[in-house]
Amino acid sequence: MHEVREIHALLDGDENVLEGDTVAVRIEGTEALDLLADAAASMSRITVGYASLVFALGEHQIGLGPCTEAYTMDKILNMSEARAELAAHGHATVRMRLARHIPAVRYLGGDETPR
Repeated sequence: MHEVREIHALLDGDENVLEGDTVAVRIEGTEALDLLADAAASMSRITVGYASLVFALGEHQIGLGPCTEAYTMDKILNMSEARAELAAHGHATVRMRLARHIPAVRYLGGDETPR
């Protein structure tokens, strides 16, 4: 039911507050990792866009279209591992600890959508 409520809220144009203390994002290129490191140093708000948000409900896949998530992180948890993975593969998964006092949110639409 949680997923159904989340889908309904998103389709109504609402933001969903994301739960959890950490988030993992896939990045491509050294420049992207450097930008994340700079953002972490100043507790900047970052946005991550996805081409399509897909929910799995039982055997069914429901695509809701473009989605944006906004985070304020206070630390990258795996910087050295991410740099090594990036050097070896050209992409890396970066795990970040989120700021406790500023909620992470998800909404439908591209990052140009005003929030």
